[in-house]
Amino acid sequence: ESFIVQMVAYTNVSAGGITETTITITDNDTGPTISWLPDSASVLENSGSIQLTASLSMVSGLPASINYTVSGTATNGMDYTLADGTLSIPAGSISGNITIFIGNDIIDENPETVIVRMVTYTHTSSGLSSEYTLTITDDDNPPMISFSPVSYTAIENSGVVNITAVLSLESEKEISFDYGIIGGTAVANDDYTLNASTLNILAGSTSKVFTCAILDDALDEYNETIIIGLSNYINVSETTGSGSSYTLNIQDDDNPPTVSWTSSTFNTNEGSGSLYISA
Repeated sequence: ESFIVQMVAYTNVSAGGITETTITITDNDTGPTISWLPDSASVLENSGSIQLTASLSMVSGLPASINYTVSGTATNGMDYTLADGTLSIPAGSISGNITIFIGNDIIDENPETVIVRMVTYTHTSSGLSSEYTLTITDDDNPPMISFSPVSYTAIENSGVVNITAVLSLESEKEISFDYGIIGGTAVANDDYTLNASTLNILAGSTSKVFTCAILDDALDEYNETIIIGLSNYINVSETTGSGSSYTLNIQDDDNPPTVSWTSSTFNTNEGSGSLYISA
C-alpha cells in the first residue's frame, strides 16, 4: 500500500525541487492458507448436487484464488459433472464454493469417487486439506438373471446345445451364479452330460453361454426332458416367472424295433394240446 505526502502551503519559505513524495508500506504479514472444509463427503447418486467449500485461514485484503483438477473412479459427464477450473475468493471474504452435479442412472455399480485437488495458488497457499474426496454411493437394485430362450427342442443326435443366461440390464459389478439340473425325465450320462458349475459375467456384459452335451443311442424311447435352474446369486437376483428355469426337450431319432416269428414254420402233433411259438 502507498500514500502521497504533498507540500501545499508555505510560510516564510518557498517550494523547492521536490514537493511531493510517495511512501510505500510493504506488507510483512503471511498470507492465509486455504483448505477444503470439510475435505470429504458421501452422497447417494440421486442427491442431485453437492457444494464444496474452500476456506481461508483468515480474511485477506487481497483476492485469493486456486486452480483445481478433477479425477477419481467416477466418470465425468455420466456419474457427475465438474470440469477442471478456478475458484476465486474476493478480498474480505473467508470462503468460496463450487458445485458438483451428481448423475443418477439405473445401473448397479460399486461406490465411486470424485477427487478435487488444489494445484496452484494466488495470494494464498496450501492449508491442511488440499484434496477433497466425494464418494458417490449407488442406489440401484442389482439386475435380474433369466434364461433366454426358456426352452429348446433338440434331436438326440444334435451333439451340443448352447444355453444362454441373460441379465435384465448391464451392471458395473462382476456377477456370478450357479447352474445345475433341477428336474426332468432324461438320465444323466445316459441321455446327456451336464456338470453343475458356476458362471461369471464380467462388468459391462449382459449374457453368458454354457453347454449341454446330448448323448445319442440306438434305443427307441420316449422324448425326454432336462430342466436346469440357477442358484447362489452374487450381485444379481433371480427373475420371477418365466425365465427362472430352462427346459431342454430331447427328441428321439431312432426307429422302432421290428418284430417277427423266430421261425417261419412250427410243427406239432394233433394231440399235443398246445404249441409254444416265439416271436
